[in-house]
This record gives sequence, C-alpha cells and structure tokens, in this order.
Amino acid sequence: MEDEDARAVRLAKPSAEDILTDLTQEQLDGIRRRVRAGIASIEADSYAEYEGREGLEQLAEQVKATGKKILAEKVSKR
Repeated sequence: MEDEDARAVRLAKPSAEDILTDLTQEQLDGIRRRVRAGIASIEADSYAEYEGREGLEQLAEQVKATGKKILAEKVSKR
C-alpha cells in the first residue's frame, strides 16, 4: 500500500529526476541540442524577447505555426 501511495505522489508531482528517467536517449540528445542552440543564440545576441500577455500570445502563435509546419512536413514524407 505504501509503495502505491509513493508512486501516486511521484506521478502527481514528478521531480526532474523522475522525468529524466522516463526519457529515451534520443529525447535527451534532442533536449541537449536545443539547449546548446539556445545558449549559442544568446551568446550571438540572436534571440527574441517577449513581454506581457501580448508577447506570450505572439510566442504561442509562432510555436503553433512551427509545429504545424513540422507536422505537415512529416505527413508529406509518408
């Protein structure tokens, strides 16, 4: 019973270690690549800043558009 309770707590609010444990090596490598690219863009002063609700909405629209583009590319390759 205690094991089930501990598992329920872990699943309800996973720690970073719990999340990393569930990732595949490919996913971890992808995260590392994106973090390195992000750091490189900051060092190159090539990044965008978003302010307030309007900025957040702008960012969300850009993320959605990028996701749709990637999805369309994957579908067209099939």
